[in-house]
Amino acid sequence: MASGKCGRPFEQETEPDEKGAVPLLGDQAKRGTNLFEDMTMRRVRGALLRFVRRRLLASVIGAALLVPAVWLEIGSHDAAGWVEGLGLIAGATGAALLWTGIAGLRPDWTDET
Repeated sequence: MASGKCGRPFEQETEPDEKGAVPLLGDQAKRGTNLFEDMTMRRVRGALLRFVRRRLLASVIGAALLVPAVWLEIGSHDAAGWVEGLGLIAGATGAALLWTGIAGLRPDWTDET
């Protein structure tokens, strides 16, 4: 496994050209990211998709996120602005997870035969 200067795996070791720029290769050059960040995001996305497929767990976590968010919004609390924003994000995420747990996932496609 290749190790870069920062000790990250999957980082390309290349020498700078005469202008001082380090050349990028392949897909990395198109998007401007390094391979470590790309693989990390793919793993996080895969973990999230596997989590959502477990309906009971998604419902429980969704309700756990939704209840405090509703309590923050409905209750008359003097919270900081960032707390209210975080509550809105948690509430929306909780509502989406709860709905997915109750209704299930839609199929990617339907065969019309």
